[in-house]
Amino acid sequence: MESEYSETTEYLSNTIKDQRSPDKIHPSLFLKRSGSVKYAFVSVFAIFILYVGLYSLSSFTTPEYKKNLFAEQDNAFYKTRGRTSIEFQKALDALEHNDFSDAANYLMQDINDHNNESSIFYSYYILGLSYIKSAESNFLGMFNNFDNEKVSIAIKNLNESIEKNTSGNYENLNLDAHYYLGRCYLLLGDIENAKHHLSIVIDQKGKFYNEALSAIEGSN
Repeated sequence: MESEYSETTEYLSNTIKDQRSPDKIHPSLFLKRSGSVKYAFVSVFAIFILYVGLYSLSSFTTPEYKKNLFAEQDNAFYKTRGRTSIEFQKALDALEHNDFSDAANYLMQDINDHNNESSIFYSYYILGLSYIKSAESNFLGMFNNFDNEKVSIAIKNLNESIEKNTSGNYENLNLDAHYYLGRCYLLLGDIENAKHHLSIVIDQKGKFYNEALSAIEGSN
């Protein structure tokens, strides 16, 4: 009887001890989790190295005339009070959301409906820059390229803007148009016309004087 009582007590004691003991961590499970974390870290690091390599290759192989086409101070080119027509304002709203297709449609409608108005050159100017913006394509911000057809349409509209802007009150906008014309011609490989327009900006000390100098130097 005493023996049976002793065995029962020992059994209960061991049971309570097992229940209070924390779960044991199996070495295989720890190694598996550790390996997964290490694999994830190596993968992220490899992607980072690949991106850095591609970025360096892009910087080295992309010609200077395809870089920084829009100067920092003119990134928001669409924020202008040059016109107050409904179509023009709708175009600006579309551009703010990078909707170049709708912007172009509104601007062309504005031009068709109000082509005789003195400030219509603003619509031509913004339309030209919109086509330049929409012509650009890249891969994750690298390897910039441009659609030649859209660049050609941009040139046509920028020239129209200059021809329509004859009051003499907005020569600064004409100089800006000459700068972008120069950059467009560089994209098409027409160095002679590019230098012609960029030289006008330099000679008359336009807003993009320094950028025009850099563009000409980069084209030599």
